[in-house]
Amino acid sequence: MGAAEIKADVLKWWEGVPAAGVSMQIIEFIERLPVSEWEMLTYSTLLKALDKNEIDDDFLAAINILTNSHINALEIHGLFVDEDGQEHEMGSDELADARLSGTFIHPDTGVEVRDFEERIIPFFTPSARFRTHTRSAGSQ
Repeated sequence: MGAAEIKADVLKWWEGVPAAGVSMQIIEFIERLPVSEWEMLTYSTLLKALDKNEIDDDFLAAINILTNSHINALEIHGLFVDEDGQEHEMGSDELADARLSGTFIHPDTGVEVRDFEERIIPFFTPSARFRTHTRSAGSQ
């Protein structure tokens, strides 16, 4: 299991697709990071790792590959920043529910937040599958 198995699965399902190469670069970047830096991988962090300045179609496709149920390498989360600058972490289920329903309730006030998408910073963490037997998981 771990990163080696994930890489094999990416190639199995998406070999020859440009986003598969981008996916591999992201996996390899995360493997090299200290475990302490695995907890908040933002779009900006991943773009820098790829030496890209902007989100492009291959990058988005790679994120989709790495978060889909076949690969399950990354879990998506959100950081909600309210009007007062207070940060509230959102789990993947909470983020998905808010996006699906179009409604987000402030975790402290209980009031519905309008335009909540503008206040959410998406980020990723390696999944349990990624962490299992990955070199960095035991070493830093």
